[in-house]
Amino acid sequence: MTEPISSGKQLYNLLKQAWDEDEKQHVQNVWAKVLGANNDTADISDKLSYLFELFNNVKDDIQGIDINRKEKYLNALSKIQQVLMRSNLTGSNWASIKSGIGEETLDLIDACGDLITSQAGGFNEISSEELEELQKQIRNLQDEICNSEIEKATKLFLINELRKIEDAILNYQIIGSSGLNKVSSEVTGGIVFNCSQMSQTAKEKAMEIIDFALKVNGMISLSEKLPKLLLEGAKEASAFLLSANGK
Repeated sequence: MTEPISSGKQLYNLLKQAWDEDEKQHVQNVWAKVLGANNDTADISDKLSYLFELFNNVKDDIQGIDINRKEKYLNALSKIQQVLMRSNLTGSNWASIKSGIGEETLDLIDACGDLITSQAGGFNEISSEELEELQKQIRNLQDEICNSEIEKATKLFLINELRKIEDAILNYQIIGSSGLNKVSSEVTGGIVFNCSQMSQTAKEKAMEIIDFALKVNGMISLSEKLPKLLLEGAKEASAFLLSANGK
């Protein structure tokens, strides 16, 4: 059984993997390997945007726990972000990144991950096989929505919400379970907030997306109670969606 992983540990693992790469390599080559990107500037830049999103998730998690000297960890996160943003993907060697960050700063990220896990809890990791199955389920839902008689604007909205979860799954190597949990939760809230004017058919499909998002969060939750709570929440959301405006 794998250890629970927090946003901070996810970030540290990625940075440590990059840290251990040959210093003579170009920055672009290191990120292509660590982030699972094609070795071209456009794709690596896209993957780095998800890495910066992970930085922000870690900052949010640090702000949400009760620890002394939070600024120490927040400053370490900001320092690394600034070094990465200033780096030249094609013209710099990895040694320049390492010298800009420093091993002490990297150690702070490791400690940051431990603090988040101990106080806020972590998440289960999802296997590659499970991720593939989730992607299949998303494609099936997208096809069903595309082939439905739902009005165009609502159809585009629902497909876009599914794509948010799909993007999180495709970039799971970077954002990890904490990032996937955040996106799935945001999708659930976004659909419930926007459901009041949907047709009955659209509400039924919206509920299928909510069920899927809750299922994802249930897979990565460490609490045995959460899946039951999610099921209860799904029932309540279903009743709300299907009764809203009586449409």
